[in-house]
Amino acid sequence: MRGARSSLHNWSRRALLYPAFAVLALVVIGGAFETVMEAATSNNPPPGGRTYLVAGHSLYLRCRGSGSPAVILFNGLGERTPSWAWVRGDVERQTRVCVFDRAGQGWSGRAPGRQDAHQLSADVRGLLAAANVPGPYVLAGHSVGGTYALAYAMDYPKDVAGVALLDSSTPYQFDLSAYRSFYSLWTRASALLPTLARAGVARVYSFVSFSSFPSDARRALRSFSSSPRELRADRDEFAELRTVFRQDKALTSLGGKPLFVLTADLGQLSGWPAAQKRLAGLSTNSVQKTAHGATHAALLEDRNYAAVSSRAIDAVVRSVRTSSPLAW
Repeated sequence: MRGARSSLHNWSRRALLYPAFAVLALVVIGGAFETVMEAATSNNPPPGGRTYLVAGHSLYLRCRGSGSPAVILFNGLGERTPSWAWVRGDVERQTRVCVFDRAGQGWSGRAPGRQDAHQLSADVRGLLAAANVPGPYVLAGHSVGGTYALAYAMDYPKDVAGVALLDSSTPYQFDLSAYRSFYSLWTRASALLPTLARAGVARVYSFVSFSSFPSDARRALRSFSSSPRELRADRDEFAELRTVFRQDKALTSLGGKPLFVLTADLGQLSGWPAAQKRLAGLSTNSVQKTAHGATHAALLEDRNYAAVSSRAIDAVVRSVRTSSPLAW
């Protein structure tokens, strides 16, 4: 700034440079703040969970409760194991429930590279085998996690007893014109997020996020959401979704396995209800219900709507245990 004041006698040139100097100063301050916060903040996994070596990389798994069938929870994009705090707490009173972080995310180790649906399914199968969690399982997925659950059911059908999809993405997501536009926009925007996180911008946002979760889950999720590493993982996963959805199209039927499709009705894309109905058609033993007044995120984040999600999972568990038609 001193150089600009002494060397540039044209005010218009200084007027162009001063805003740039201000932005650089904010980046420096934000970067220093983020570096200090990362060094001073710990985000250790809660008791009861651990990592297992699977195909050369470590994956985090936490199981609670007892009984069968075990419920395996699949995170949506940007979600980590603490995102299931409300749902997991409900389901573990009925049966064993396990949550995990995909490679490169949360408390799991570095990913070996970009992973498609089949590679992720193989990871999950190896993880459950390493942890001695016997199947067959009830799979439950929220958002993109639903398509990963379907991929697992496609690749390992004998391991799957039933499925619960909580406002799940669909293999035909790109048939929705609004989603194609969103995907194109967010692909570019998500590339900037890790850099913004290094400047402390994401941490400022995280301070006012996740307030509806229990305190331990809230702290962990805020730490994850402000981490450049986690945002890079989200960016890479988002870029792979087109491949994942295409691969999932190979699953045409779950037969008569119980399938519960729970759909939120606020803030949805045009054509979303029809897409959810199409998901329910994957099984001859399915139920589709709408969580009226719920947003996409509320099915995990809001305590009351998370209870509705838990009921949907419990319904599948009961159907498997009793070999009876799925009922709400």
